Amino acid sequence: MVCEEKAEKNHQLFSSGMVEVWFEPTDTRKAGKVFQSRHWTSLGYVSPNLNEIQVMSQASGLFFSLSQFNSASEENNILNEASFLARNLVEHIGAAIVTLGRLGVLVAREGEANEPLLQSSRTIPHNMSSVSVRHYAVPLSIAERRIVNVSGAGDCLAAGMLEAMLRGLSETECVSAGFSAAAWSLQSFSAVPINAPHINIPVCAEFTLLKVTFSFRNNCLFISKEDNKQNGATRPYIPQLAFYYGAFTPHI
Repeated sequence: MVCEEKAEKNHQLFSSGMVEVWFEPTDTRKAGKVFQSRHWTSLGYVSPNLNEIQVMSQASGLFFSLSQFNSASEENNILNEASFLARNLVEHIGAAIVTLGRLGVLVAREGEANEPLLQSSRTIPHNMSSVSVRHYAVPLSIAERRIVNVSGAGDCLAAGMLEAMLRGLSETECVSAGFSAAAWSLQSFSAVPINAPHINIPVCAEFTLLKVTFSFRNNCLFISKEDNKQNGATRPYIPQLAFYYGAFTPHI
């Protein structure tokens, strides 16, 4: 159970920066509680899904959810909104790992994909030009497997990434470990596989670097995007998407 008093005490303990905090919200009811503490910027990592990062964004006071003004039913809309919310949140914390179900994982942080996910030091607030957003699609070798149970897959993904991160592995290797752990969960009748083997990480995760630019006109947010594939091909994203936003001033 997460309460404001306990969150406040924990954040005071970790705000020195000597210990990195990974916040796994577990559900929308708990996602915003940590952000009601004035110490929420001491968070090192958050691993919400799209609904949870919407709640985090509202609770932090930075901006409102965009889904209430635009359907996030299509893949591009989901990636756009997740990119926007994660990128702005990471201006104030270490990194955001957004789980997107069948669409995979989105990682927003300062640093390159081949650098360790666990950073020895960081500066807050980030220079937004140094924050990268990378989308990792579910590897085909995992997507084709038979799904028995979806409960616990997100928790197992976070656990796999944490284990790899503590071994000093790169972001890409950590995401690969997370995918492997989630795959075992999806094929298990229990939320957490009882007999899951130690994960030997296959280098299977590939990412798309999302270059997202924002402009504001007439109380609308216009998003244009380019996807830079690892092979160097560039595909412009058309058309622009317009979201009406509430009374906030995003730092972009």
